Amino acid sequence: MPVDGPRDIYALVRGERRLDAGKDGVVDIVAERGDAFKVFPALCRDCAAMDYCDGLDPKYVLLHGLSGITPFAEMPGSPPLINARRAYLPAFVLKRAPLADMRAAIAGLSKRVTGRVARS
Repeated sequence: MPVDGPRDIYALVRGERRLDAGKDGVVDIVAERGDAFKVFPALCRDCAAMDYCDGLDPKYVLLHGLSGITPFAEMPGSPPLINARRAYLPAFVLKRAPLADMRAAIAGLSKRVTGRVARS
């Protein structure tokens, strides 16, 4: 995200509406980015990170639901790279081989960063 904020096409637009995805179903949203290419379902209504979040692909919501989504009650740190994102080590690990053991790589990184072994 640029320092001066997202381009208009990616700006967050708040407002409740029902997004009709045709035969795939509908998603009730409280905000969206662009032409609903990323959406924020009702679960996100009080999320402290909404202004900095990319949102969810509506097709993802229709296919997988919202069971793995957890809104932020507060947002310590400096947006857009808040403390919770900095602590999420898998985002900082890159595969360099197709069959790389990512869990082992993340556990090794966690051990180096925190001085202890991560549990998975």
